[in-house]
Parts: sequence; structure tokens; C-alpha cells
Amino acid sequence: MAGACLLDGIELVLLQMFQARVSCAPDQVIRYCFKDGAAPLWPSPANLPALADVPPCKRCGAPRKFEFQVSGFSALQCLGPQKLNITCPTCQD
Repeated sequence: MAGACLLDGIELVLLQMFQARVSCAPDQVIRYCFKDGAAPLWPSPANLPALADVPPCKRCGAPRKFEFQVSGFSALQCLGPQKLNITCPTCQD
């Protein structure tokens, strides 16, 4: 099958976890989570940001934590995981 994307290992596990979670609310576009330790759902391990990539709060200098994610599953299918996964870290304080 020419052009097929073959996934294995961690890529396949992450994609399956992402698909299972998103299938609970396939029309969901914004995902909020205010719990401590919350994290975005990543469909692919490629280009994951490191904690150092998220700058501290400009107002108080505190580290930021995950607050919400913009992710439309149907658009994800069309554009691919690298083009549609927007996260918003906010000040912990």
C-alpha cells in the first residue's frame, strides 16, 4: 500500500490512547482540565514540547500548567496530528 503510514511502538500506543479518549466525545473541540497534573492528549510522539519550551508566567514568573487544548478530531483526520493540536498553558498561581 503506497503512501500508507505505518506506526509501531509508542506511536501506535499514543495514537490508540488518543483515539479512545476522543471517541468518547468526537464532536468536542475544546478540552479543559483544571486538575493538578493534567496533560494534553497527544496523537503522536513527534515534536512533543518539553517543559523548558513553555515559558514561565510573564506576570509573576511562576511555571505554567496545562489548562485547555483545542483539538477537532475530524480536522485532525484531514490535516494530520502535527497541524492540529493547540494547547494553552496558564500560570499555576
